[in-house]
Amino acid sequence: MKCRLLTVVLVFCFISVCSETKAIDPITALGGSGVASDLAGEALPLLTSGTGALLKGSVTIVKDALGVLWLPVGALESTVGAPFGLFGNGITNMVDGVAAPFKVAGDVLALPFQVVGVM
Repeated sequence: MKCRLLTVVLVFCFISVCSETKAIDPITALGGSGVASDLAGEALPLLTSGTGALLKGSVTIVKDALGVLWLPVGALESTVGAPFGLFGNGITNMVDGVAAPFKVAGDVLALPFQVVGVM
């Protein structure tokens, strides 16, 4: 009974929210195309720079995400490689591996600002 009542309420809400749609004639639709082409010409440089910044930011995110792999490498170097003088290098790699997720978080938060050209 509750499910049926909930269904009726949801259908009623959907029907009451839907607004009336009207058809548009082709002449009116073509009238706005001149304005749209002018705006597209002005927006093209912004789109290309934004796409370039998005690509550059995505590469940075992937590079920093792969930095997490330095953690097991550093652990291996600082334990197994300690007799061979790799302890200091292993600790450095472990610190880089621990810092990598924070770098990724910073890159992800900065990406929208890079795309719009603020950073």
